[in-house]
Parts: sequence; C-alpha cells; structure tokens
Amino acid sequence: MEETVRNLLKSQGPPEQKKEETVNIMVYQEKLSEEERKHKETLDSLHMVVDEDSRSESSSADEGKENTKFLLERLKALE
Repeated sequence: MEETVRNLLKSQGPPEQKKEETVNIMVYQEKLSEEERKHKETLDSLHMVVDEDSRSESSSADEGKENTKFLLERLKALE
C-alpha cells in the first residue's frame, strides 16, 4: 500500500509544476473568454446591420409598390 502511494506521488510530479499548469490553464481560459466575447459582439453588430438592411429593403419595396401603382394610374389615364 505504501509503495502504491509513493508511486502515485512520483507520477503526479512536483507541486510547483501543478501550480504552473493551473495558472497556464486559467490564462488560456481567460483568453478564450475574451475571444468569445469579441465574437459575440461582432455577431451582435452583424445582426443589427442585417436588421437595418431588412427594414430599408421593406421600406424600399413599399416605395416601389407605390411607384408602380402611380405609374399604372398614369398609364391608364394616358390610354
């Protein structure tokens, strides 16, 4: 039993190495979180642009329909 414990302790490595690995993991997680936040901001801004474009397209479609009606009325009057 004692031998098994010694072997396990040897295989785990020194405690300083574990602390360093933990710090490296935390730094990596922070970088990933920052990148994720940036991607979310970019997506949000793209969604806003798409929403604005769809609104302008629908308003321009309405204007196109009005112009078409107006032109049809003028054409009928000319006939």
